[in-house]
Amino acid sequence: MTAHPAAKLTSDVTICDDPSDIDKMIRIPGGTFRMGSDRHYPEEAPAHRVTVDGFWMDRYPVTNRQFRNS
Repeated sequence: MTAHPAAKLTSDVTICDDPSDIDKMIRIPGGTFRMGSDRHYPEEAPAHRVTVDGFWMDRYPVTNRQFRNS
């Protein structure tokens, strides 16, 4: 992963320091997946197929400080 010049890399998470970059979002495509389990914890059952629509997500996480100052 290549970090944006206005971002710093902390472990595997990129934190954006430039407020103008906060508005840049990426499209996450929808899809179908198997959710839950029939073999582990009872509250995870029953395993079933779930379909989610695509959605937009911020490219970088927003810190508590950035959220508070917005």
